[in-house]
Amino acid sequence: MIPRLQQLLEKKRRRAAASDTPENLRDRAPAAKAGGRAHTTLEDESPVVQKLLKKARKKAEKGGVRFHDVDRICALRVQPTLTEAQVEDYNKKHVLVEAYREGFRFNHAQVSCFTGYQEESGGFYSVGVGKGKTAIGLYIASLAYNKGHRKILLLVPSQVYPQLMKYDLAWARKRFTLGLPVIALGNTSSARRRLAVKNKKRGLFVLPYSLLSVKDTEYMLEHVDADCVIADEAHKLKNPHAARTKRLVKFLDAKQPEFVAMSGTITDKSIKDYAHLIRFALGDGSPLPLEGHTANDWAVVLDSTSAGRSGEEATGPLMPLVYWGRKHFPDTAFAPSQAGFRKAYKHRLVTTPGVVSTPDSGVKCSLVFTNEATCVPSEYEGEGGQELHDLIEQVNEEWLTPTGDEIEHAIHTFKWLYELTSGFYNNLFWPDARVVAKRKSISWGEAEDQLNRSRLQHAAKQEYHKSLRSFLQDEQLPLLDTPFLVGSHFYRVSKGRLPLNREIPRECYDLWTTMKGMEWEGMPERDSEVVRVCDYKIVHLVAWLNSLPKKTQAMGGIIWVHHQGIGRWVFERLREAGFSTLHCPAGPTHNETILSSRGEWCVASIKAHGTGKNLQHHENQYYFQWPRQATTAEQSLGRLHRQGQKADVLNVVTNLTTEFDRLCLAACLNDALYVHQTTGSPQKLIYGTYNPVPQVFPAAVLQERGFRNKLLTKQQEQLLAEKFGMVLEL
Repeated sequence: MIPRLQQLLEKKRRRAAASDTPENLRDRAPAAKAGGRAHTTLEDESPVVQKLLKKARKKAEKGGVRFHDVDRICALRVQPTLTEAQVEDYNKKHVLVEAYREGFRFNHAQVSCFTGYQEESGGFYSVGVGKGKTAIGLYIASLAYNKGHRKILLLVPSQVYPQLMKYDLAWARKRFTLGLPVIALGNTSSARRRLAVKNKKRGLFVLPYSLLSVKDTEYMLEHVDADCVIADEAHKLKNPHAARTKRLVKFLDAKQPEFVAMSGTITDKSIKDYAHLIRFALGDGSPLPLEGHTANDWAVVLDSTSAGRSGEEATGPLMPLVYWGRKHFPDTAFAPSQAGFRKAYKHRLVTTPGVVSTPDSGVKCSLVFTNEATCVPSEYEGEGGQELHDLIEQVNEEWLTPTGDEIEHAIHTFKWLYELTSGFYNNLFWPDARVVAKRKSISWGEAEDQLNRSRLQHAAKQEYHKSLRSFLQDEQLPLLDTPFLVGSHFYRVSKGRLPLNREIPRECYDLWTTMKGMEWEGMPERDSEVVRVCDYKIVHLVAWLNSLPKKTQAMGGIIWVHHQGIGRWVFERLREAGFSTLHCPAGPTHNETILSSRGEWCVASIKAHGTGKNLQHHENQYYFQWPRQATTAEQSLGRLHRQGQKADVLNVVTNLTTEFDRLCLAACLNDALYVHQTTGSPQKLIYGTYNPVPQVFPAAVLQERGFRNKLLTKQQEQLLAEKFGMVLEL
C-alpha cells in the first residue's frame, strides 16, 4: 500500500509541475519548506535560490518560453574549448616577462579557469589533482582585486596552509602579478584574528577550513565581508549539514559574493556533494536544477547509490537532457536510460560556461602501479604469522573481534580487517578504577561501581548483537536489514509509536530494551592500546628497500600509512634497518618536516599529508596501507604525480597480499570509475598502468563483504571488466 501511495503522490506532483507558472511555483515554495515529506528538497530553498528562480523565469518569459528548470539547463550555451594559440596568447599577456623567458606557462586548465572566471564572475573547477589549483586560486584573487574587489577570502585545508604561506606565495610572486596584500588568519589567537579582520581594509585573507568551526567564525566572515570567496579543495564543504558549511552558506546567502569552488575530488557519490557549491558559483547558470523537487529527480538517477534502471521510465522528465546530448554530440550514443542520462549530464556539466573539468594530460610522467605482494600470514615463517591468520579468520568466519566482541554487521568487519591485514590491531580494555577516578574527579569506590555497571552493560550489548546478527542473517526484511534500521524500529516501538514487527523475535527486542535500560550518560568507555601481532609486511618493506639501487635508496620517498600505531612501528623498524627515516604523523611540526624532506623515507599519515601538499620533490611512494576511499587515493597520488614532477615514470608500490587487500583496491577502483564517468574528471586509479593487473569484483559482491562502495550501472561494470577483468565470485 505504501508504494502505491508514493506512486500517486509522485503522479500528482509531476502533473502539477507540468503546469507550473511563476505564480503557483512561488506560492508553493513556502509550503514545500514547511510541510511534510511529500515534497523533499536537496536543501532548504533559501532567498538566494528564490531570487535565482525568479531571474530564470523572467529570462524565459522574455523569450516567450514557459519556465522549466530542465529547459533552462539545456538552454545554457556550450562553452568552446580554448585553442593552444589562445592559451599561449594569454600567457604572453599575463605571465611576468622574466618567468615567461625562463619557460613558465599557465597550463590549459588554468587558463580556462581564469577566462571562465572573468566571463562568469564565478567558477566551479573540478580540476585534476596536481594540476595547479594553488596558482589558480592565487591568480583569480589577483584578477578579482584588479577588477575592483577590495577583500578576497581564500579558504584552504589546514595541512596546506603552512606550505601556502611559506613557499607558494613567494613562488607565485616570481611568476605572475599578485599585487594585493596577504593577511594570514591561521596559527594566530582569536584576539589577533579579530584585530586583523577589523583593521585590514583590503587584501587577500587566507583562512584554513578548521577556523570555520571556531566560535568567532561568524565574526570573521562578517568583518572580512569578502566580495569574492575562493574555496580550494572545496570538497571540504560538501556536507551541507556540517557546522562550517552552514556558517559559510549563511554568509554567502546574505552577502552574495562571487564564489569559486575548486577540487580534484569534488564528489565520490552524489550531486548533493556539490549542488549547493555550484549554485553559489554560477547562479542561474548552474547545470544542476535550482528547484528542489527537480534536483531530487536528478539525484535519484545520477547518484552512485542508484543503479540497475533501464528504459525511459528510469529518467522520466529528465529525457530533455538526453535529447540535448543527441543534438550537440551527434557522434555519441545517448540511450534513453539511466546510463544515457548520466552520460548526457557529464557532457552538460563539462561544457557549461564557468565549469572546468580536466584530464591529467598536463602531467607528463607516466603512472605505474606495482604490487609487491609478500606471502600470506599463514605462510609467514616469522613470529605471529599463524596467530594473525587465525584472528583474520575469526573476524571473517565467526564475526568476533580479536578481543572476542560480537561484530553486529558486515560493514563493521572492515575496521578490524584493515588493521589485521597490516599486522596489528587496537585492543580495547577496561581501565583501572584509579584511572577512571582521576579522569572524572570521583572517588575510587564510585569509579569501581561505574566500571562494574559498564561491564554489565557491555555484556548485555554483546548478547543483543549476537541475537541481532542471527536475525539479520536469517531474515531479509525491507527497511529492517541493518542494525541501525532495526534499532530505530525498536526505539519507535518503545515509545509506543509502532507495534513490534511480527517477523522480529521478541527475544531480540527484549535484549535491546535490557541493553538500553542499563545505559547512562557518562558511562566509562574502554581504552585502546596497539597490539603488534605479525611484522610480515614490515619485513617485506625492508627487503624491498634493500633491493633498490643505492641511488634510489638515497633519494628517499613517501611511505603512506593510515593508523598511527602502524606508522610508529614501521618508523622504528626502518630506523633499526639503517634507513634515513622521518616520522610524519599529524601536526604543524610534521607539516614542515615533510615539506622540507630531501633524501629521507617519510613514514607519513595519509590523513594528515595526503591532501593539498606539493611533494613532487619525491619520486618514490609506497602504500603500506591502501586507502579505502577513492577520493583519498586520488588526493594522495596527486602529492607526487602532479605537474612539475620531473620523473619520466612515477612508480606507486603496494603490498596487497590478503583477500581483504584485493577487495579494498577493487572497491576503490569501483568508486573511482563512478567519479571518472560522472564528473568528467579522469581518475589516476583508472588510467594508470598496473603490474600485475588487479582483480575487480561486481559492486554487489563488494557490498556483501562489508564495503560501502558505489553501485555502478551495467555499462560501467562492463567498462571496469574490460580494463581489469572481473571476478564474479570470491
